[in-house]
Amino acid sequence: MFVPGGPDPWGGCFPGPGNTGIPTGTTLSAYTGSCTITAANTVIDSKTINCDLSIQAANVIIRKSKITASNIGVDSGSLTMEDSEINFGNNINGEGLKGSNYTVTRANMYGGKRQVWCDHCTLQDSYLHDQLSDPTGVTHESSARVEAYATLRHNTFWCNAPDFPPDAGCSANQTGYPDFSPIHDNTFDKNFYMATTGGYCSYGGDNPGKPYNNDPLNATNIKSTNNVFQRGTRTNDRTTIAVTDKRRYTCGGYGVIDSYNDAKAGFVFKGNMWDDGLLFKNDTDYPYGSWLATMETP
Repeated sequence: MFVPGGPDPWGGCFPGPGNTGIPTGTTLSAYTGSCTITAANTVIDSKTINCDLSIQAANVIIRKSKITASNIGVDSGSLTMEDSEINFGNNINGEGLKGSNYTVTRANMYGGKRQVWCDHCTLQDSYLHDQLSDPTGVTHESSARVEAYATLRHNTFWCNAPDFPPDAGCSANQTGYPDFSPIHDNTFDKNFYMATTGGYCSYGGDNPGKPYNNDPLNATNIKSTNNVFQRGTRTNDRTTIAVTDKRRYTCGGYGVIDSYNDAKAGFVFKGNMWDDGLLFKNDTDYPYGSWLATMETP
């Protein structure tokens, strides 16, 4: 079985609280610069930052810093963030880290209704967890949401926000809906999708009824490879199977993945497995038939 920070199947460790965020021994000092960054090549190193950030310059670097903010917007520049801790708090109107042209590595990110909204970006070796609580019952939460050209590689995703009626709580660990543009050219590789309080663990973008679902690009070039999905302890609705049977536990309340369409161009689904090491391609006992096994691509 796999846990955040514990060994992964490839000789390393999954991201967790001990191997992401600010390195041990780092001394932080207060950030006194502008929260709207307009100077190219700005470097922020070993700082405590307590404001929303707007990145409007090229090649901004933030490293070994602790950020408390509702929003970090990469609005018109580019950002590299590494070895940092980000607390997005409990603002239901916050969007977390959002925008294009950013790369995040070894971040520990928590709070917010999601930690990242990823478009033309790379997220790697990071730990995303513990979203906000919304007693008003309206917020749909996730760890990461993707648009296009997102690369999510070797992260731990855990959407574990509590449910509040009528409609607040996790949708999935990683979502992607064609609400504002087609979802396409996204790569999910070697991630650990923990059992979520939501319906599914990962969305592929093919969502009938959404405004851009019929766009020719939508749900194309979706690549899900070598990911690990935790079964967890929440039972699915296969009530004819005993609760002692592992098939009752499928990562999300409804299933593992949703909105993946293997008829779309560039589709790849390969090497994905349960957290007991059982490859999906060998799992003919999946409770909704052999759907996961048949999705396996050569």
